[in-house]
Amino acid sequence: MDIEEKEHLTGFRKNDDGWIARRLVAARTVAGFSQKAFAEHLGIKTTTYATQEKRGRPDMSVLRYLYRNHGIDFNFMLNGDFHHLPPTLQTALFEALASLAPDYDLRTNSR
Repeated sequence: MDIEEKEHLTGFRKNDDGWIARRLVAARTVAGFSQKAFAEHLGIKTTTYATQEKRGRPDMSVLRYLYRNHGIDFNFMLNGDFHHLPPTLQTALFEALASLAPDYDLRTNSR
């Protein structure tokens, strides 16, 4: 995969809610959690986290957790900037993003 394909896959420099939602799902997946387990781990209601994920508007506590515990930082989550992440983490995130249907809109749960 070349750099342009990686940037397209991550939505590099795109910070709209739809792209943030996709990256949030990928980050949670790479961290090894279902929505329910992730919410429980963070000590919040599943519906609260599911809404954050669906809308592409994660709470700061979610972003902090992903960074502190999994090395997935704000630059990636909010802007799709993966260049500084370790190669193994990049690969895992690319795979998680690639597994999402390209025409799937997380905010409406439709194609």
